[in-house]
Amino acid sequence: MPIMRLAALSPREALVQWALRRSPPARGAIVLDRRRIYILPTRFGTLYLAVCLLMLLAAMHYSNSMIFLLTFLLIGLFTNGMWQTHGQLLGLRIASHGARPVHAGQTLHLQLELSNDSTQPRPALQLAARDQPAVSVDLPASSTLQASVPIRTRQRGLLTIDRLRISSRFPLGLFEAWSWFRFDQRLLVYPAPILRPLPGQGQGGRDGRSSPDTVAGDEDFDRLRAYHPGDPASRIAWKRSAADGGLLSKQFEQPRRRTLWLDWDAAPATDPEQKLSILAGWVIQADRAGLRYGLRLPGKTLPPGTGTRHRHLCLEALALYGHAN
Repeated sequence: MPIMRLAALSPREALVQWALRRSPPARGAIVLDRRRIYILPTRFGTLYLAVCLLMLLAAMHYSNSMIFLLTFLLIGLFTNGMWQTHGQLLGLRIASHGARPVHAGQTLHLQLELSNDSTQPRPALQLAARDQPAVSVDLPASSTLQASVPIRTRQRGLLTIDRLRISSRFPLGLFEAWSWFRFDQRLLVYPAPILRPLPGQGQGGRDGRSSPDTVAGDEDFDRLRAYHPGDPASRIAWKRSAADGGLLSKQFEQPRRRTLWLDWDAAPATDPEQKLSILAGWVIQADRAGLRYGLRLPGKTLPPGTGTRHRHLCLEALALYGHAN
C-alpha cells in the first residue's frame, strides 16, 4: 500500500494494513508464530504498571525494603502475565472449513478449526470478523475444536472476509495478545428472498394447457374398471368381480408433480436486484411445494429439477448473476 494511502488512514487501521501485508491470505491452515502475534498492555494493565512505578518511587524515597519487595513482586507478576498471555496464541493452528450459504441480510457462520498441540489448555480465546461480535472458546490441551464465527451479510454474491482476529487476555487481563489473519476463499451469499405468489406456468402439452392434477399411479384408489389382459392379479377386485359376474380391476392415481418455469421476464419488477430477490423467493416456494421447476435468466437456463442440490444451483445462479466467477 502506498505511503500516501497509509497516511490517510487512522493509526489503528494503518497498523492493521501493515500487519496484513506481512501475512498474505492463506490457502490452507495458519500457524501463529511469533511474527504474527502482537501484544500490548490493556487499560487495566497500564494502570497496574503506573501504580507499580509509584510504589517504586515511594520505596526509593523512604528506603523501605518491604515496599521494594512488594513492588518487585507485583512487577514480576506483570512480566509473567505478559509471557502467559503471549503463549495463549503461540503455535495455535487455525484452518477454515467455509460456511453454508445464507441469504443476504442473514448471519453467515464461518467454521474455523482450532488445533492445540500443546499440553497446556488455552481458555478464553476470542474470535471475530471485522466489525462483528466476538465468540469465546476454550481450547483444551492437545485437542481440536470447531468454532463458529458469525458474519452479518449485506448483499448477494461472493463474500470475501478481509480479516479475522483472534485474541486473548488470559490469565490476568493485564495484556491483550492478538493476531490478524485471513483465508484465500470466498463465501456464497444468496439474494434476499421476496415472497410473491408463484407464477401460474404449469407446463402442459404442446397446446399450452396445464397438465391434469393427477395421473395413473400406485398411491390412491380411483375407481374400478373392466379387466384388461395383462393387469396384475393383485389389482383385480375379486369380491366385486364375483358379484357382478365379470372381472374388474382397481385403478389408482397419484398427484402429478407440476413443472414450473421461473422466468426472469415474469418477475414483477424492473430493478434487477428485485427481480433476483423475487426469483429467489419463487425457488424457495417451489422447492417447499415439491414442484419440478426450471430457471431462466438472461444468458443462462437451468433445466427443471427437484431436490436440495437443484435448489442450491438455482440460488447460486441468482447469487452470481452479473458477477464474474
